[in-house]
Amino acid sequence: MLRKTGITLSYNYIEGGSGTVDNGTVWYYDGSAWSLLEDPPKTLTCSGQGQWAHRSVALPSSANNNANVKIGFRWVNNDDGVGTDPSFAVDSVSLSKSATAPVASFTTTATTACLDSCITFTSTSTGTIDSVRWVIVVAGIPVMAANTNPMVLCFPATFVPPGSYTVRLRAYSGGVADSSSTGITIKANPHPAITKTGKTLTVPSTYLCYQWYNGTTAITGATNATYTFSVSGTYKVVVDSGGCKAPSNVISTLDVNNVNSTVNKFWVTQSSNNVLTLNSELALTEDLGVVITDQAGRQLLSEKWVKGSDNKQVSSSHLVPGIYFVRISNSSTAEVLKWIKQ
Repeated sequence: MLRKTGITLSYNYIEGGSGTVDNGTVWYYDGSAWSLLEDPPKTLTCSGQGQWAHRSVALPSSANNNANVKIGFRWVNNDDGVGTDPSFAVDSVSLSKSATAPVASFTTTATTACLDSCITFTSTSTGTIDSVRWVIVVAGIPVMAANTNPMVLCFPATFVPPGSYTVRLRAYSGGVADSSSTGITIKANPHPAITKTGKTLTVPSTYLCYQWYNGTTAITGATNATYTFSVSGTYKVVVDSGGCKAPSNVISTLDVNNVNSTVNKFWVTQSSNNVLTLNSELALTEDLGVVITDQAGRQLLSEKWVKGSDNKQVSSSHLVPGIYFVRISNSSTAEVLKWIKQ
């Protein structure tokens, strides 16, 4: 009888005979010793036939959550031939516990969270709780977890849309249930996009906080919506939008002199759709050749950058992440950009 308290023994019985010399008793075993539970009264007879009576008695507190409980019925008589038919009988023996309604309640580590994070819910329901069930409806689909406490609920951006949700707990005790609920808000993560003008990188100024990085290194003091770089690198910014933090796209840059001018500047950007963009601060005045090689010097791509434009897009979907070299040249000279594909 694990997880059971307040247990009651119920039974139907017939008992006849003379006083204590013909007597039925009920005994209780707690796992270590037998003890007298009760001595029920004699039942009525009708024309010598014993009549059924119902009896209920509460078990001692030592029966609570005790898997070793046993119940025994004992009949003693003096065999004098005086009694009823039958002298002693027992039927419909059952054990039950009182169905006291539990009071459901729970705590939560947060009521507001960002996508791709988790919240822990812990049941603090009172009473002897047999089981609990958690329910939250996401995108019209009930998500349930039974007999889990505490319950960790995560909100992946690939499945959960931002918005308001209700988390409900149902606590059960002896077939009686109670429920409690609370509202939570799941916020979207920011998705800042960097734009580049010369050596200045910019994201929208609507976020709460900013931190710029070159590779994986945070740049000291670079905590504004704009950042002007002085060395080549791989740049991104992590922004905070009301407590939800996320990085921007990554821009790889390398400044080189134009093959025909000490004024013109070039840089490389890699967008998320596997398109490499060559950028020029000034429109080209002549055609240039573009050759991409790997670190072993193997040529992987060769195209022409037509004059009159300030950018050229090149498909890089066939290239795996790594370090490459982009050679921009004409008949008289050449320059090489180092490009790190993310």
